[in-house]
Amino acid sequence: MSLFYSNLQKSLFRYAELVEHSNSLGLSEDAIDAENLFCAFLNQAFGRKLANANEDNKNQHSFDLANKKQNLVVQVTSNRQYSSKLKDTVAGFKANRAGKKKSRLIILFISKKCPKSVLKTVTEANFIYEGYDIPKLLDKVYYSNKTTSQLKKLNQIFQDATSPIFINSTFPEMESRTKVEALPVQPVSINKKGIFIERKALIENIFSFGQTANGILTGGPGVGKSFTIAQLQQFCYKKKVRCSIIRINELLDGTDEELNSELKTETNWISALKKIKLTNNGFKGLLIPAQPPGF
Repeated sequence: MSLFYSNLQKSLFRYAELVEHSNSLGLSEDAIDAENLFCAFLNQAFGRKLANANEDNKNQHSFDLANKKQNLVVQVTSNRQYSSKLKDTVAGFKANRAGKKKSRLIILFISKKCPKSVLKTVTEANFIYEGYDIPKLLDKVYYSNKTTSQLKKLNQIFQDATSPIFINSTFPEMESRTKVEALPVQPVSINKKGIFIERKALIENIFSFGQTANGILTGGPGVGKSFTIAQLQQFCYKKKVRCSIIRINELLDGTDEELNSELKTETNWISALKKIKLTNNGFKGLLIPAQPPGF
């Protein structure tokens, strides 16, 4: 279950980056598609039976999704002016529902983080509203979907939406779907249950992760960390992407002078790395401090 939930986290954050990037280019299609995506997602995750309100009333004011029987409406927005957007949405919704039954309004921001003041639940006489960002939505999903089968269905919604992009919209697809690149296969031990490692997918995933974040590759002695790093470097070489490995066991003090020598730079190693230009394919180079095999 944790694997599917972890992948769902990545997919949702990746989607938020995709929408943000599209907005910066003046492209509105992703923001519009988000209404239908989150409609399907919320229905699958919480059984809300929401419908896109814009189907009946184009450019529906103050909300996008609705379940009239439950008096529940949802505004899906990528607006980064969180407080003013919340205020305007609430004011508009209240002005159009005077005298109606008690309703609940959720403002779902397609954002990796909103101010806490926006995420509060506010209860008035016959009206409840609250803001959600992606982390708050994920928390809700975690406690409402306990089985692998539930999380697999949720994963599929946003994996399809972000395909074929690996990590975020600013990087091109790594592999042609028709191209198969052979990587050496590491022998693995097999116990009673069986252990099978898809080495090529592992290398691709680590490479994609390294394009947007820093991380630590962990594992006990002999599980294949050094082998994986070596194959990652080979993978980068074939992609014409710079990948430098620093063997930390060969460093005595970790000073700039030692690092300059290890990386074979004539100037300060940080300055030297900054001068390396990205290749035409847009990928970033990787710098990997590594222990020797067996550690």
